Amino acid sequence: MEKTRILLVEDNPEYAALAGQCLRTFPNLEVDIAHDYETARQNIEEKEYSGIIVDIFFPKKTGSTDKKLGIEAFYRVLEILPGVYDISANLLASFGRSFRRGGQLPDDRYLDDITNEERINEGLVSLKEDIQDSDEAKQPLGILLMEELTQKGIPYVVATSGHHHDLSYEPIFHCFYRSPLNIGREAIIESYGDFNKSQLEYWETVCTKFIDTMGGETK
Repeated sequence: MEKTRILLVEDNPEYAALAGQCLRTFPNLEVDIAHDYETARQNIEEKEYSGIIVDIFFPKKTGSTDKKLGIEAFYRVLEILPGVYDISANLLASFGRSFRRGGQLPDDRYLDDITNEERINEGLVSLKEDIQDSDEAKQPLGILLMEELTQKGIPYVVATSGHHHDLSYEPIFHCFYRSPLNIGREAIIESYGDFNKSQLEYWETVCTKFIDTMGGETK
């Protein structure tokens, strides 16, 4: 029987090993692992995948310290959330560009109060600072990869310890529910407390939801 090829995008080797351990309990799965954006893109271009498990924060190329794509991802977040947040020019000055978003919130917005708006703005400041941090793994490149997967029609689930990134995760989280992503809540598996990426139970849940996303065809 021909195996179903899937891709796991996870930059932490310990977490990737646990995920691989779970995924390989399905004998009909062939699992590839990418630890950074460039490897993931290369695999997607060269191979045909039935589904992908993707993290949110990871480097462009491990060890490169290249942050340019992280900056691009930051701007993409702003574009996915158009006209919703008033972003000051000072926030983006260090990126060599001024930006200002304003206007009324759309009627069908996911956010429903000013408290969330303020928190998102704080999150954008935090996200910008994280991207400029020395840790290359703090770049939200999963957003770019998810958009490409959506365009290609490749099923995926998000396995994220986003809350570990505190406020920086806030604008990312709200992008999930907007076009072009529009991810269903069941496709987002967040780690928190004892239910986290260092625990086998977390990855068992991810694998179960992932198989369901693919229609259970590998069972």
